[in-house]
Formats: sequence, structure tokens, C-alpha cells
Amino acid sequence: MRVVVVAMGLLAFATCLSADASNQSVKETTEQAYIAAVAAGDVEATCRGSIGMEPALALVRYCRFWSSASRPRCDTGNHCALIVWEIRRSCHAEEAATLPCKMDSSDWERVGKLPAK
Repeated sequence: MRVVVVAMGLLAFATCLSADASNQSVKETTEQAYIAAVAAGDVEATCRGSIGMEPALALVRYCRFWSSASRPRCDTGNHCALIVWEIRRSCHAEEAATLPCKMDSSDWERVGKLPAK
């Protein structure tokens, strides 16, 4: 029962993220997507199903920017927890509620242009 309530809350939060994405910067959208992904944890759904497609795409772009893996786990079809793990691994960061890698404005411009699926 608790999982259902949490999932419904996350879905409502993700819907708000998707609606506001056009009015936000890449950084703001990615930060909110990361927070939602951390909250989703190991929900047994794809990241795009857990937090919404637009937030999941923002998270995947950030993940791809930082990951050095030849086959990174940065895909909206994976669980959010796996994408968050890849980001933390790539940034050499412990568990954090906010984005672990520091970036400047030119980095954010590049992140916003990366392909994502």
C-alpha cells in the first residue's frame, strides 16, 4: 500500500516536472529530475515510467555527459536507481540528494544538446 502511495506521489511530481520543463533551464530540469529519480529508488518501472519522459531524458543527458563507460546505464528504459548509480559512479560521489557533479554554464549548454533515449 505504501509503495502505491509513493508511486502516485512521484507520478504527480513527474507530471509537474514535464509541464514546467519548457519554462526551466536545463540545469533546473535536471536537478528536479535527479531528486525525483532518487525518490523513486528501486521502483519496478522504467525511469520514464517512474518520473516521466522529459525528466528521464534530462537525467539521461546528464548521465551520458559524465559517464566514461563504453555502454553506460544511461537509458530511460532502465530503473532510475541504475541511472542514479551510474551518475554517482561517474562523479565519484557518495549518496547525495542533489546532483553530485559540478558544472559551469557551458557544460549545461552541451548537456542540453546531447542525444538521449
